[in-house]
Amino acid sequence: MRDQVLVVVNQERFWNEPITFTPTDGQGIEYPHEDALVISPVMERHRVYKILMDNDSSVNILSTEAMMKMGIDAFRMSPVPTPFIGIKRLAVPMKGAMGLTVIMGFVPCCVTLKQTFMVIDTHLLYNSIIGRPLLHQLSAIVNIKYLALKFPTSEGISAVKEIKKS
Repeated sequence: MRDQVLVVVNQERFWNEPITFTPTDGQGIEYPHEDALVISPVMERHRVYKILMDNDSSVNILSTEAMMKMGIDAFRMSPVPTPFIGIKRLAVPMKGAMGLTVIMGFVPCCVTLKQTFMVIDTHLLYNSIIGRPLLHQLSAIVNIKYLALKFPTSEGISAVKEIKKS
């Protein structure tokens, strides 16, 4: 296997360890299920719950409600002239776009990323939707059967599963 490069906030990291999933990754999950992978990464120094991992989304999305709860100033947004086209091919108004720092994983197997999020002013079931841009930068593999996400870090492979807010 040839070495691959993971670019994380201006740092290059190399890995050659394969990412695999086994039934152990699915311990604690009630089967059968058709659940989505929902995780709780750290965004802008806040643990944010109810983040949907969506391989089908071509953008990362943040709700205005989550932005306000995190205390993020709306002046950080850049204007976005075109609407976001949702699942039903309906236009969703975007308030703008902003770069956010996201920490995926847990120390020592974590990665800090800077990603652009489209801020939308509509009701979402989730606080945010992480799409292909972040998943690609992370070199992440999503496994829906085991409701897990794995990605390489400088300390090895990190596994992220749903955290229930207590």
